[in-house]
Amino acid sequence: MVVTSLTRSVPRVQITTPPGDACCSLRIQHSNLASIPVTHSALILAASSTHTASSGDGEVSLIVGAVSLLAAVVAISLAIYQTRQLKQQIAKLVSTENALTETQARIGALSTELYDVLEISNRASGSPVLLAGLRQLAANCGGVFAEDNTYLTSFLQDQLDALVKQSAQALTRQLQVKANTDVAGMALNLVKLAQPKEKVFTTSYVSTKAYWDDPSARRYLDVNRELVRKSDVAITRIFIFDNEEIEAGNCSELDKQWDAGIHVRTALTQALEPDLKRDMFLLGNRLAAENEMTADRNDILSVRIWDSSDTELGEFADRMNALMRSSQEYTPDRPPSDGANPMAPELS
Repeated sequence: MVVTSLTRSVPRVQITTPPGDACCSLRIQHSNLASIPVTHSALILAASSTHTASSGDGEVSLIVGAVSLLAAVVAISLAIYQTRQLKQQIAKLVSTENALTETQARIGALSTELYDVLEISNRASGSPVLLAGLRQLAANCGGVFAEDNTYLTSFLQDQLDALVKQSAQALTRQLQVKANTDVAGMALNLVKLAQPKEKVFTTSYVSTKAYWDDPSARRYLDVNRELVRKSDVAITRIFIFDNEEIEAGNCSELDKQWDAGIHVRTALTQALEPDLKRDMFLLGNRLAAENEMTADRNDILSVRIWDSSDTELGEFADRMNALMRSSQEYTPDRPPSDGANPMAPELS
């Protein structure tokens, strides 16, 4: 028969004693815990330190005391379990809050970018030419800027910066633009990209005196000399002349180039195929450039640059190999001013 039922906090404790002297049993139940049976012997052992009884009602009182003790233990265990559960829930809430904060920040940044785009579109919408130009500019530059550390990326960035400055000047109804592009300065930027021990092959098809006597070209030669000495860059320059008399009249310039540690070669136009009569620049197997000149070769009209284009770079390498076969190595009639000129490299 059921003697009594105890409820302490959340657990439900039930004690059952059969008729006669049979041992009673105890069962503790909780919604979050499995049903826990406790034997008569365990109850007597749990209460032996504080109560003793021989039989009958005294034994039942002893069991009730033990039940109370066990109920307290279960309540404490349950409290610990609930505390752990609460901590886990709090951790999840904190994680969720952090995720929401990060999402909010991203949405804020996206909103700012969207407003910027809308403002640009609103300003440009008044001029169909400007709007079309901006769209095309974004499409083209976006593809170039996706590739880091290329010459074209750096060049376009400089051009965009220059355009921003010019547009700011235009707002004040004035504009200052250079009459001619500094080709020697551009050649200077290209050769500075050379890495230690890299090979550079160039031709000089321009009018030698008109180009190499210019101060910017002298700075270009100084940088060539520094790259050869400090970075062990191998530079080969092939000078192309119309005849031997013009070549002889430019020996002083050839000597300067040779003294700078440059491997100087010469070729005559009559021995060259038309496709080889070009002012070219080849940096390793990663960058090439070509100058478009006037008929008299005194002025450079434009510069074309190929960056990481396998087809064009391969064609440049073929032209340079052909020029190497059709040219002769130049050596001054005197010792170099600062030591022996190193052996000329081969085009790989």
